[in-house]
Amino acid sequence: MKRKYSKKRIIALSAFLGFCAYELVGTGMDLATKYSITKSSYGYNNRVRDEEFNAEFNDELNELEKKLLEKTKRAETEITYDIYVSPLVKSFFDDAGNPKDNNKWAKEVENAVSGLETFRQYGIEFNLRHASALRDGLEQYSVDTIFRFVAIGQETKPGLTFIVLPVPVSNQDFMSRMFKLELAWTDINGSYALIYMTGTGDSNKHTFAHETGHKMGLPHREYNKILRALDPFNIIRGGLMMQGNMSLGDYSLNEEEIAIIEKAKERF
Repeated sequence: MKRKYSKKRIIALSAFLGFCAYELVGTGMDLATKYSITKSSYGYNNRVRDEEFNAEFNDELNELEKKLLEKTKRAETEITYDIYVSPLVKSFFDDAGNPKDNNKWAKEVENAVSGLETFRQYGIEFNLRHASALRDGLEQYSVDTIFRFVAIGQETKPGLTFIVLPVPVSNQDFMSRMFKLELAWTDINGSYALIYMTGTGDSNKHTFAHETGHKMGLPHREYNKILRALDPFNIIRGGLMMQGNMSLGDYSLNEEEIAIIEKAKERF
């Protein structure tokens, strides 16, 4: 006898298989990202932190600041920002014995910061105020402590502050993170955002724009979990404020989010 299945059972089974595929693909994406971080061309302490390293870092940081200042533009709403970069970012991208990539970290940070241009279409320009080195050793503390340390050395000014570190080793721990890769932290009610740089340029750029969206008052975008389960290969993009890496390359905002951005202009 031929067994018949009801439409509800077929839909439920399809949703379950779609969810499993979604989780499998998501896990695969995170593992691929982890691999890009841990492969030989990226890592921690590739260069000895000697006087030569420190001199290079300071010169490259000054050059990065000049380049970002050259991008200053006038606009309806201008928001200034400071950026603090840890020397570990240079260690992360800089291979020992390969002088050609000495300033690769600066190019990666410059590319990441270009994510701020997402808001240009809404009449907002983000202009650099100052680029500084993050105090050595701060990366060992909690995110809140890092924010407090940076605030001590700052004057009270309107604007945003970005703190840039390489993605922490703890994010590569299989058991503690269960494949989840944290790329940023932000103080929801303040002006600080901490960005973890990975070996993936598009991810860094999207993260900068995403965290800036939070600073402008945008929450994470809610999505229909069943729909996402049926779309394991992310054919339907979720926009800039979708949580996680599932919408890399999608910088779109919906009408409600744009209205929040327009309202946020009054604060700056």
